[in-house]
Amino acid sequence: MQSDDIEYYKWTGDTVENGVEVSPQWIQDAFNSDLLFFDSVGYGPPSELFLNVGDAENGARLIELDDYIVRRVSDGCLVPVSGELFELLIKLGE
Repeated sequence: MQSDDIEYYKWTGDTVENGVEVSPQWIQDAFNSDLLFFDSVGYGPPSELFLNVGDAENGARLIELDDYIVRRVSDGCLVPVSGELFELLIKLGE
């Protein structure tokens, strides 16, 4: 999805549906550049999605199911936003 200033993508657990890539190119680019990556919170295989925020203090942020990945169009900055908060902000903006 997109507005004039931001683009956003709701994380549903995969970027492929019925064998077809459904994520926008900027999400694919973020995976290819390791801005988005899978890891594990505890023990076990990597299964959670993270956004590399690029600073030593925060490191990476967990993106949970139904959260949104928001991209600022002007500079490409990615920010994870909880689904509940994002949908509330969209309603307030209508």
